[in-house]
Amino acid sequence: MGYYAHSLEGQPETEWQLLSTHLQNTAELASCFAEDFGCGSLARIFGLLHDLGKYSPEFQNYLAGKTPNAKVDHSTAGARFLAEKMPVLKTFLPNPVAGHHAGLPNWYDGSESSLSSRLDKGIPDWKNPESESIASSAIPAKEDLPKQLTSPFAAAFFNWALTHDIKRIPQETSFAIFLLCRMLFSCLVDADYLDTEKFMAPSVTSRRPVWSADILTRMRDTLDTHLAKFKPDSPVNRLRADILEQCNAAAELPPGLFSLTVPTGGGKTLSSLSFALRHAVKHGKKRVIYVIPFISIIEQNADCFRKVFNDFTPCPVLEAHSAVALDTLSENDDEKDMNRLSTENFDVPLTVTTSVQFYESLMAAAPSRCRKLHNFSNSVIILDEVQKIPVQYLKLIIALFQELATTYRSTLVLCTATQPVIVRNQFLEIGLREPPKEIIADPIHLHDALRRTEAINLGKQTDLQLLERFKNERQMLCIVNTRAHAQKLFHALDRRKGDFHLSTNMVAAHRFKVLERIRKRLAFGLPCRVISTQLVEAGVDVDFPVVFRASAGCDSLAQANGRCNREGKLPALGKVYLFESEYKEKEKFQLSETNCADRAMSGQSEPLGLEVIRKYFQFYFYDQKSNWDRKDIFSCFTKELHCEFREAAEKFKLIDEDSEAVLVPYGEGEELLRQLREAPAMDFSLLRKLQRFTVNVRKKVFQQHLGTEIELIHGICPALVSTEKCYDKKTGLLFENEFASFF
Repeated sequence: MGYYAHSLEGQPETEWQLLSTHLQNTAELASCFAEDFGCGSLARIFGLLHDLGKYSPEFQNYLAGKTPNAKVDHSTAGARFLAEKMPVLKTFLPNPVAGHHAGLPNWYDGSESSLSSRLDKGIPDWKNPESESIASSAIPAKEDLPKQLTSPFAAAFFNWALTHDIKRIPQETSFAIFLLCRMLFSCLVDADYLDTEKFMAPSVTSRRPVWSADILTRMRDTLDTHLAKFKPDSPVNRLRADILEQCNAAAELPPGLFSLTVPTGGGKTLSSLSFALRHAVKHGKKRVIYVIPFISIIEQNADCFRKVFNDFTPCPVLEAHSAVALDTLSENDDEKDMNRLSTENFDVPLTVTTSVQFYESLMAAAPSRCRKLHNFSNSVIILDEVQKIPVQYLKLIIALFQELATTYRSTLVLCTATQPVIVRNQFLEIGLREPPKEIIADPIHLHDALRRTEAINLGKQTDLQLLERFKNERQMLCIVNTRAHAQKLFHALDRRKGDFHLSTNMVAAHRFKVLERIRKRLAFGLPCRVISTQLVEAGVDVDFPVVFRASAGCDSLAQANGRCNREGKLPALGKVYLFESEYKEKEKFQLSETNCADRAMSGQSEPLGLEVIRKYFQFYFYDQKSNWDRKDIFSCFTKELHCEFREAAEKFKLIDEDSEAVLVPYGEGEELLRQLREAPAMDFSLLRKLQRFTVNVRKKVFQQHLGTEIELIHGICPALVSTEKCYDKKTGLLFENEFASFF
């Protein structure tokens, strides 16, 4: 009889995909992906074994529609085969195969889904001459496996594991093995999805772009032409030109860890991209990934890059963030639902993504979230605003940096105006083993040369006192810490033409429109007063003569400073007024940062000087040593290689999930939402377009409005019914109870 991997609805069996074909295709593709980090032979094993359970009569009957509602476990068979062939590695090696549909499992958590339980449970009989031939050909002799690996780390581990007691593995090594397992899982999942897509949805595959071998070279040359248009016709522009020159020179250096310490307004966005493209071409890297901590400026940077590469078809820039989770599918959903296949795998020359997506993907357990991981290898990764590393995950993220730069052959650029100290020393024993190579020859001189402002500390200020100060300002920006405070201050202004509000209560498309109006008014010298949350700080290109900033961490204060006299065109220094809000004690989410900033600035004549910044990070990181792994995530990677993948993923959340993303019918979003409602099923291409029309709502408020102002489209996608009563053209979302607890 024929054994099949996938069926086609309404088509005879002769048109179905043979299981042996799918296993071979997946193995070859996974092997190709893993060669980027020297583990192609391992990934090939997983590809050949991942669907071994589909050889069972139960699965073949399911596929033929004879038992349409019966779920058949087809993942455990290959996992168990691996465990039996290499029992010394049974806690590590079976994971990618066992989890390729349901997600990477915990080793033991008392549930039936744990790997230890699955390796012991009864499963359908999959053995027949064809399946046994494939299975036996998949695994080489134990002594040959390490020889097939060109990854020094992986080869050394397998050599050692086959001759030693694995109960003695150091925790740092256990973490590295845990990450290796994730990377191999990513190769398998992406290969499996792509081959399934090619058979079941060839029209989708045909729309995937095929990038030319010289794409990064062409992008480098195009960026050079674009940057040549900017003339060094002012002191600030001459400094920016020098920064660009130093970035281009450093691109010739060997791959590894770099730091780029440039004050705000120094043009580091395009200069760092120039480094990345040059370095990638020089050293054979496959792509560039630009990681930004704030979703509010993802669109701006991606749009900037798209304009540079406007003449490329297709566009080589992916803007990767999503308001909709696509990673809750069960064992047989690839037969029933192609949702997974629409999940991006970052297979583009230039991806712009968020820190949340980047870091949480590295720790995720769900297949769709891990699918992109292998494309983090052999890449140039720009980590913008790296000082925003949450201190409670410091130990883990630094370990990730180290592994990406060594085992996975990527170059990382820690890019910031205020470089934190994360190199191992007497205070920080879990820091980077070696200092990153600093791209800028003299960051201190550059900081002094780019000084364009004077910081003045106003102390405590009530809203009434602030409003009195605002009356005297023709052009000013005030940055506060919460959406609630921004709305309250904006509504209390003696409203004039040219007053604006900015916050994440507004959809991105709305913010973009407002920012364009702000920039035009500033350019023409017209009155312009803006009340904003911190979304305006990092990377948003606005230039005010006066900036007010509520208490925050010194890195945030420095970013606010960069929105003042940005181009250095004022006859004197711009004014940056620092103040303590009357709501400071309610802003508990950042009290540790503000307290560290207060200590660092105490007794200092220059509140935002480099000495203050240095002290701030010393207090912020070193004084919180007990919090470097606050959630005890490293305990998930035990010396016995009992890796608790799901537990680690649940613990590692950069943003507490206290909110829900809601689609808003604003502008073009209204027509897109209409199309989504009228579509016969969820259209994920529409969802990607709707990313610019989302607002996050606290879960408690979300539940209060669900079924009235908020509807669920196709049963899963929340959307605002209309903007008439719930969305203001000035301030965005208007749920009366959203901020009630703040004041």
